[in-house]
Amino acid sequence: MIGEAYRNDYVKFVKEKVQNPSNGMLRKSYHTNADLADKFDSAYATAFTAMMLKPWEPEWTEEMYTTVRDDFMGNYDFDMGAYVIESLPESAKGKLENMDVTDPGMIGEGPLALLLMQAASREFDDAETFNSINKTITNIMRPKWTETEIRSVDNEETGIPGFTMGNVYNMFQGWTLLSKVHVGWETIIDYDWSKNKDSQGQLMDYGGSKQTPP
Repeated sequence: MIGEAYRNDYVKFVKEKVQNPSNGMLRKSYHTNADLADKFDSAYATAFTAMMLKPWEPEWTEEMYTTVRDDFMGNYDFDMGAYVIESLPESAKGKLENMDVTDPGMIGEGPLALLLMQAASREFDDAETFNSINKTITNIMRPKWTETEIRSVDNEETGIPGFTMGNVYNMFQGWTLLSKVHVGWETIIDYDWSKNKDSQGQLMDYGGSKQTPP
């Protein structure tokens, strides 16, 4: 019940203080001391919040997710994938196409917005968006295996001095993993976790036998 009250207060705060009433997008930041929200809409903040709260606020979060997908995403030529513009003063689709921005790296948080949208697409069961972003990761980010991890070798410049697309993307590789394995919060919440424990509450291994402490 404490969690539910906290969540309700959080959603109320977001709707009243952070959400842009004209399009449903969330602002890039909120400054508590000044009680003021940043004027720019944020694709990654909106995608993240929509993904995390979907089980409890399905209609509200789906509207936010759809707005990012329809108004802040575009497609590369030659079916190379999709990109996400992190923040636009206006979110109309035509404005996105008319801006002199053809690469997510041209705006610093673009790679993060892209990966968060791929993770969110799993939560909203949107295979088309997932596949289009996955093409970007394969064709544009060009991930390569190293000895212990996957790293991007994209050397294209971004809006962040000293950082290439690969540098920015590599900071957020965990979201790529989540987007590949996420089964949806409802599946996780509704799962019977007690069946993995014995009558004394001790964890069992996958074969049903009690685990031996190290």
